[in-house]
Amino acid sequence: MVKYAVLATLMLLAIGLGSFQYWAVSVQETASATIGDVDDKVDITPGSPTLISNIVPWRPFGVGNTSEELYNITLPSEYNGDYIVTLHLVNADDVAEDLRYLIMKVELYNNTYSASNKKLIDSKWLSLINGRVQFQINQSAMGGSTTAYIYITDGVGKALWPKVCFTVTNPTFVIDVEEIGAGS
Repeated sequence: MVKYAVLATLMLLAIGLGSFQYWAVSVQETASATIGDVDDKVDITPGSPTLISNIVPWRPFGVGNTSEELYNITLPSEYNGDYIVTLHLVNADDVAEDLRYLIMKVELYNNTYSASNKKLIDSKWLSLINGRVQFQINQSAMGGSTTAYIYITDGVGKALWPKVCFTVTNPTFVIDVEEIGAGS
């Protein structure tokens, strides 16, 4: 009987503790639309890089114009905590119908990619298999800048035949930015 009472107490504690959730300011959108201000916290503006161009059947092709940012994230000056930025490739299945593989180098900068005072914060690889990358924006790494930029800076793909005769599906992204509090 004592075993059941202890077990029941532990279950109630687990259920009670499991009900606490951390709520964070979060925004999501695809690269084809501007989100605008969300609770006066984060402003995300999508850019328009040309990622897939000059396809040659059965041969690898380079990712197109990478000088345009994929996303521009304006951080609020009144918030001193850190952020987690997650970039999702949401149409990997559709892209995989046209391409054998697609690998993209995603980089996070604290300023524009072409500016002389740019600083690379982090770099990760995104593919059709690994369709999500995550970055932490640490306020100290931002160097006083309140704007972060996400670029696709490099990449390669290979088209499937006979799909190259038709329009190749471009990758579509969703970005999620969350406040995570003070960093380490």
